[in-house]
Order: sequence, then C-alpha cells, then structure tokens
Amino acid sequence: MHGAFYLVIVLPVYVLANYLVTLHALKYPYVHDLVALSSPYAKTAINITMIISIIFSLLSKPDLDLLCKRLALVYAIKCVAQTITVVPQPNGMQECAGIQWYELRSCTDMMPSGHTMFVYLILYKTKLRFVLAVFMAFELVLADWHYASDVFMAFLIACYSEKVIQTTLADPIDGAWQVDYCTTRSETTTAVDCTRRRNTPVNTTERYDSDAEGLH
Repeated sequence: MHGAFYLVIVLPVYVLANYLVTLHALKYPYVHDLVALSSPYAKTAINITMIISIIFSLLSKPDLDLLCKRLALVYAIKCVAQTITVVPQPNGMQECAGIQWYELRSCTDMMPSGHTMFVYLILYKTKLRFVLAVFMAFELVLADWHYASDVFMAFLIACYSEKVIQTTLADPIDGAWQVDYCTTRSETTTAVDCTRRRNTPVNTTERYDSDAEGLH
C-alpha cells in the first residue's frame, strides 16, 4: 500500500498550498508567478542557448525520425493547450500588435513552453541536456516570455513524449512497425538479447539472433 502512503503525504500539502495561493490571488487578482523574476539580458541568453543546443544536438547525431515524431507530439499538445485557454504573455500584448501570420510571432503561446521542450528533446543524446534545458527555462521566465508553470509543464510533457515514443512505435504513414525482437539465450538464464528491426509486419514469426549476422 505504498500508494496510500504517498497520497497521505501529498494531500495535506496540496490542500495547504491551495489555500495559501487562494489568499495570494485575492490580494493580487491577475495572472502572475508567485516570485517575479526579470532580466534585461535574458533574451540574448535565450538565443545563445538555442544556438548551442542545436550545435550539440547535431554533433550527437540524433535519430531524426524518432526526434521528429516526439516533436510532432509535443507541438500538437501545445497547439491544443494554447488554443483552448488564451493566456497573454507576462510582458503584455503590445509587441504583437499588427503582426501578420507569416511573421511567426505570438504573444499567447504560453503553456507548455515550446523552447523548453525543443531544447530538452533535441539533446536526448547529450549529457548537458538537463543543464541547457533548465537554463533555457529559467531565461524564458526572466525574459517575461513565459510563466514558471509553462516551463514546468514543458518538462513533464517532453518526458511524457519520450516515454510514449520510444524505439518501438507503429508508423501509420508507411504501414510498417519498428519492433523490438527479444530472444532468451537459454532456459536457465534471464539475460535477454534485443535488437530493433524496421519494416517488419506485426504478425511476423521471425526471431532475431544477436550472435548471427541476420535473421534465420
């Protein structure tokens, strides 16, 4: 019953936090972060961090097919989230007055943070991923481009996309499957050899032996 133990711990914290935040909202009845952060250098830091992240990602040679699928999922979620509830950015709507659709600028693309998700996902093969993603998230808040909740949810959704879209995924476009084939070496060992095979029908009966050069 570990679940009940966790629930007993979390629920009182939730109730207390909810009460305290309600009191705060009564005093300041508008959308804002609990702790206000700002820096005039944040926008420059955002651009630099994005360039560094893209360079590191290219050097790590990511699986572009896998990466594009993950990015497609998170941006689909972002599209729905920012459309069903309209939230202006922290520094107001003035800079978006009179813009055209092709300028690719928006002052309402809040939750979740696209910059944070992008940096986190493209760096999945690098050791500095968490550092750069957290730095990007922090700078987005400092620049008044996002609320803290936007970047928090961005991390959760990015992690979720990696959990959902792993190396085994049905591809509806080409009608093929990426399948993880696993075979146990013997009945007396628990070691399992797995390797990914692409474009294999889901009802296949073939088995992949990691000690051989191919399928037999």
